[in-house]
Amino acid sequence: MDEEFEEDPEVFEYFRLGSQLHDGTWSAATAREAIPILIDRAKKGEIISYKDLDSELRRLDPTRKSAGTLQKYGKPLGIIGDVIEEIRKEAKDGSSTVSGRNAKLPPIEALVVRGREKLPGKGINGFMTTYLTLFGESHAEDIMLREHDRKKAVERIQADIFAWDDWSVLERLAK
Repeated sequence: MDEEFEEDPEVFEYFRLGSQLHDGTWSAATAREAIPILIDRAKKGEIISYKDLDSELRRLDPTRKSAGTLQKYGKPLGIIGDVIEEIRKEAKDGSSTVSGRNAKLPPIEALVVRGREKLPGKGINGFMTTYLTLFGESHAEDIMLREHDRKKAVERIQADIFAWDDWSVLERLAK
């Protein structure tokens, strides 16, 4: 006799797309709260400094304390990068509900830059390398090592972010 069993959804929680956005940590909450800000900047064709991102997050939540340094935003921005890479992977899966178009979703976290130099921190290099490789760049890792080439790559990726017109899957995951 076959018994029917109901799946325990918590057992499979780690399989959920974007689950790291909801793990209860400061970094996850910050990533979730930063996504709408970054999408707004992308639609306006604007970059944002780490300092301005911190200020905007504090404006939206007056109880939030200043994060102060770039390093504190590395983890939340890394979470966003990981989620975008998950979205791309899902988009390539024909059985997924994520549109195939999202297989080329650009790394929106590249909009967050250091104030003076107008470039993202080096922690994003892996995400940018992966993105450039999607478009056939065979020496993407080397590009990230040469400052002049890295600057050009960042500008190209930011142009792709500004041109992207459907951030809905990322918006849904951030809620």
